[in-house]
Amino acid sequence: AAPPELSEHSQPLPDSLAVEVLRSDVPIERLRRRIEPGRTLLVGRYSLSRGVLPDIDLKGAFVDAGQEDLCSHRQVKVYLDGDAVIALTVGRNPLTLGGQVLPGEHRWVPGQDLEVPGGLVLRLVPAEDES
Repeated sequence: AAPPELSEHSQPLPDSLAVEVLRSDVPIERLRRRIEPGRTLLVGRYSLSRGVLPDIDLKGAFVDAGQEDLCSHRQVKVYLDGDAVIALTVGRNPLTLGGQVLPGEHRWVPGQDLEVPGGLVLRLVPAEDES
């Protein structure tokens, strides 16, 4: 079965959204980032030797190092495309939604929890004052 997609009758996106990271259904507040028009958020793991400085750094957020190793340094890019939020998988292991592997580019809507390799979840939430 294909992952749920945005239908013609879906509600419009809120004016401002943020990406929230959850571990075992608990938000990791320090990792919440607002999605800004014209800017791409990189989600992954920091690596000095590879020169990777993600906007949402998942290093140390996983249950253990073995789980963390499943997530790429550059795992997913999140950006606005018109009135849609796009999650573009760039890592070696795919994101999943409800256990289904997502295509490289996914139109992400609120209510869809994207599963990161290693057990963390990405969720769209209304933005507050984070940047």
